[in-house]
Amino acid sequence: MKRDFFSEFAGRWEGHDEKDWGARLLLLCEGILENKTKAQERLKDWVLGEQKQLDSYFAQEFQPMERLGLIANSPDLATFPSGSFLIHFTFRLRKPYISKDDTEFYIIDNPVRKDKVFKVPYVASTSWKGALRAAMVQELVEESKGMDSEEFAEKRFQLALLFGDEKGEGGTKIKDLAEFLDEAKNKEAAKNYRQKVKDYFEVKEDKSLPHHRGRLVFFPTFFKKIDLEVINPHDRKTGAGTLPIYIESVPENSEGNFTLLYVPFDRIGRGEEDKAKGLKTLQDEMADDLKTVAEGVQAMFTKYGFGAKTSSGFGRAILVAEDTHQFQEIKGMEERFAARNGLTEFPRWDDEELAKIGWGKRRQNAYKRLRSLDPDWDSEAGRWREPSPKPEIHRLVVINAPFGSTQLVNEVEDILKKMGEAK
Repeated sequence: MKRDFFSEFAGRWEGHDEKDWGARLLLLCEGILENKTKAQERLKDWVLGEQKQLDSYFAQEFQPMERLGLIANSPDLATFPSGSFLIHFTFRLRKPYISKDDTEFYIIDNPVRKDKVFKVPYVASTSWKGALRAAMVQELVEESKGMDSEEFAEKRFQLALLFGDEKGEGGTKIKDLAEFLDEAKNKEAAKNYRQKVKDYFEVKEDKSLPHHRGRLVFFPTFFKKIDLEVINPHDRKTGAGTLPIYIESVPENSEGNFTLLYVPFDRIGRGEEDKAKGLKTLQDEMADDLKTVAEGVQAMFTKYGFGAKTSSGFGRAILVAEDTHQFQEIKGMEERFAARNGLTEFPRWDDEELAKIGWGKRRQNAYKRLRSLDPDWDSEAGRWREPSPKPEIHRLVVINAPFGSTQLVNEVEDILKKMGEAK
């Protein structure tokens, strides 16, 4: 279909203002065949110019996506087995996010990955899985010095149940991730790990490890903004760069939603069987997995990053504070202001009413500054809206289990909230 589109407009990549920006972006790709510099300059204008046409287009595309429940959609845990849990929160990029799109044809060599239907920048669910697994593997390797062979094998087995079988396992030679983790400890740890997998999935000793999916399910994250990073390699003789390299990115301070679902499907109907093998109860295993995953998520967002060029600091993010915290903070400041000025509550005055009170200019300005923070104040209309209800508390973690204690949820949320403290 894309090839038919390019064929229809071959040699006619300019002057299509009637088409949406997604189509115009595709047509601009064809412009590199005729005038690459001109096409790239136009992309720079669309991304970096005052009007930021592509950001406006992405914001427009978010409207149908939100109606379809694609932006902040969280599954109903009641439909999943007992022991399932959900981690869901909004994050803000502290450093730009860079990825590699799989498009065959584009204006520059380094486009950020975009959704195939709505064309907005996004982090694919598979990318989240790879980034989190890499972060948790790295954490395991760093902590391995303080572990014995059995403990390392148990932690490695836990990761295999969470993410699925390791890449490079099976065949005539062990390689990739499986080889890396074999070498991270010792032969005894590697042997113990494989024995645990075979015992759990009831695989015969002479057979290779089974292919199996993990318990974690990831959801994509979509963004409304795009930017261009510029790398300009300098000539060693002249000390100047002449061939800048443009890399599309999602800029820092952009916000997105992270959603992760845990479903222990492999434990269904295995209660007595696992008990006979001396394995953990579902309650203990879920609690351990939840804490381990939360620590991994915290490390991925603040320490290791996600996307491309993470070693250069890209792809770091912090947790966005809950609206309830901001709401409570504003109400607290209003109560203190009212008490200092002999009022029973913070008054809802417009400018005309404020002028009649007889306060000095300094006190009036203090009132106006605080009033501007209140979500009920309409600054454009210069008047108060109807009082809004106190926002509901949003939990970062939801557990579908009779044993999902409030204490466990609070402990895990404390781990995740450390992302808001990252520097």
